[in-house]
Amino acid sequence: MKKLLAAFTLAISLVATAEEPAPHTVKAAPFSIKTELSGVLVPTKTQTVLLSPERWKTFPIESVPAHGTEIKAGEPLIVLKTQPIDDNLVEQEAEVKSQELKLAVANRELTELQQKNALALASSKRKMENAEADLAYYESTGLPARKDDIAHSVTQSEDYLKYQKEELTQLLKMYEEDDITEETEEIILVRQKASVRNAEFNLAERKRNAARSLEVTLPRELIGYQEKVENARIAYATAKLNLDRSYELKKLEVAKQERALAKARKALEETQADRKLFDIVAEFDGTLVYGEFKDGVWNKGKTAEFLKKGGSVPTESTVLTLVAKDSPLSVQALVSSEKAEELTKSIAEAGEKAPQVTISSYPNLSGKHLVTLAPAPAEPFQFPGQTEKSELEFYSAEKAITIPSEVLKEREDGTSYVLVKLSEGEPEERTIELGKKDGKVVEVLSGLEEGQVILP
Repeated sequence: MKKLLAAFTLAISLVATAEEPAPHTVKAAPFSIKTELSGVLVPTKTQTVLLSPERWKTFPIESVPAHGTEIKAGEPLIVLKTQPIDDNLVEQEAEVKSQELKLAVANRELTELQQKNALALASSKRKMENAEADLAYYESTGLPARKDDIAHSVTQSEDYLKYQKEELTQLLKMYEEDDITEETEEIILVRQKASVRNAEFNLAERKRNAARSLEVTLPRELIGYQEKVENARIAYATAKLNLDRSYELKKLEVAKQERALAKARKALEETQADRKLFDIVAEFDGTLVYGEFKDGVWNKGKTAEFLKKGGSVPTESTVLTLVAKDSPLSVQALVSSEKAEELTKSIAEAGEKAPQVTISSYPNLSGKHLVTLAPAPAEPFQFPGQTEKSELEFYSAEKAITIPSEVLKEREDGTSYVLVKLSEGEPEERTIELGKKDGKVVEVLSGLEEGQVILP
């Protein structure tokens, strides 16, 4: 039992000894803080082919240089068939001209309608005013005059009858005085009696006509004048409403044609702008590359399937990239959020001595941050799209004292210290000033000298 216990104690002692850090001898040596990135070489001077048309949607390919072709400035990057869009432009120009002529006719018709409506309204108003004046005159003058004429006509007939009767009476008296009535006198009496009868008949007829006129004809005439006035007023009111409405309807029609013309003009302008997209030439000497460099990746996509004669260029997508011959190359890498945070912190600590690095604030849809290094002239056998490993140095010292982080201790007041082994006696607490830290190693700016031994 004692042997077993001794062996167990020895095993624990060995494990404890293996886990305890060894003493560290202080020495000065070169010290730097670096990190390595693996990314893709991307060009910084490029011309991309990305079609963003306003209206036109089809861009058929006539010809396209092969991937990797050397292109001179002014040469086409791709040749597109222009016949379809050119024919369409001819049709659109004709449509715009037609719309302009239609609008000119409509505007003239609108002016003519306005003038005719004014005349028609004035004519309707005059008819109403004339009817009102006729009614007023008839009521004030015409109707009383008509009644006076009727009364006078009856009186005239009565007087005529009276005269005829008086004349007959005088003839009878005159002829009765003679003993014998001559034949001529008889004829005169017969005629006078006939005149009396005619006068009586005329008087009766005049009275009947007068009664008819007073009871029927004159009231009907008055109603006729009144109805004429009412109809004229209705016609005028209707004219005011309908003529204005017809003008407003015509204005709406003209406005609709104006909108149609504006729409046709805009379509023409957009198509004319899209026509310019068909002329794609190199802005500088370079190499034509299929696809694009984006977010640290050379994305070729399916360009090989459609970048050929008879194919069609898709819109809103970069399909070709011209890389300038003198283009500097930059390394782009996609890193995790943790790595991006580490790099950002290192750059901040390095200050002015930090390498030129750009880190995207937000990750992409894959959760990666884009890191872009400062561009540099291409070295031999460096080509866009190839993988490149780069070392970033954030701090460098030719001679620095460093210690393992595990021997570092800290007091309650925040000061740092280490245990320095002395030649005799207990180890001494030595306060130290810290510099940069790289993982498990910490730079010591003061408080230690070479050759000293630091205990864990």
